Formats: sequence, C-alpha cells, structure tokens
Amino acid sequence: LGAPAGGPPLASAAGFAVAALAVAPVATGRDVMRVGTGLLLLIDAALLVRIALGGTPGDVEQLVTAAMLIVLAGALAALAANARADGTGGYAFSDPGRVRVRREPDAHPLDQA
Repeated sequence: LGAPAGGPPLASAAGFAVAALAVAPVATGRDVMRVGTGLLLLIDAALLVRIALGGTPGDVEQLVTAAMLIVLAGALAALAANARADGTGGYAFSDPGRVRVRREPDAHPLDQA
C-alpha cells in the first residue's frame, strides 16, 4: 500500500483475500443473508488490513470492534428473521408487487389479408 507496515505482512494478504471473497455476495446478492454476510466479510477484511498497517490494536480498540461486529451480526439476524417471516419469498428483499401484464396492441388491429 505504500505505507510502512506496523503489523504482520500476511495480515494485508489475508485482508485483501477476504475482501475478494466478499465482493461477489455484495455485488450479486439476491437476498438479505447474502448481502449481509458479504458486508460482514468486508468489515473483517478492513480490520485485517488495519492490523497489517497499524499493528496489533489496543484493548479498547479490540473491544469496540468486537462490539461493532456483534451489533452488526445481530442486525443481520434480525433482518433475516423478518425477511424469512415476511412470506413465501424466503430471504428476498421484498415482494415484486404487482406484476405488469404485457398485452398485445389492440387499438388498431392488423387485417389479415
């Protein structure tokens, strides 16, 4: 990254590898669980890169990041439970609503000659 690393060099490699794994669920996720899991992986990747650049975090920082991950995972669980209880769509984001019916144009019918 251009900055002198204060932590283990493998932490940045692991962080970028986890970020590469997290891109697919975030970009193409069709439901709450996939997108939420991808976002949690992205946060873990950012924490790994932070450790690679800044070294081992202090006690308070570890406590804050652990609390942040617990709160975000709990929010994901609550969203997934509500999406699951919403109906037949499973974990889908929302119902598509009214489906538009495609009709043939009938204002000026073509004569069959």
